[in-house]
Amino acid sequence: MKKFLVLIGLALISITASAQYMHWHSRHGPYYSQNNWIAPAIIGGVIGYELHRSRTNTVIVQQPNIIIEQTMECGPWKEIQTSEGKIYKERTCYQK
Repeated sequence: MKKFLVLIGLALISITASAQYMHWHSRHGPYYSQNNWIAPAIIGGVIGYELHRSRTNTVIVQQPNIIIEQTMECGPWKEIQTSEGKIYKERTCYQK
């Protein structure tokens, strides 16, 4: 947004700078001097430079992926029989 506002400001300055070169003649209408391209060219060059500089100064740092391997250690299987006759198998595991 900041760059957009700067761009609008510079555009307004270039319009007023180019308007200074216009001369009015009483019978023939407006007359533009031959050097009316200088101020807009300088301002356009500044705008182009700022746009190019903002793109080239962008640095993207990619963080490396960190992989942590976790090992699990498990105890022996146990069979548990409930009073209804169902048998469950279970074992306990923990991280090393």
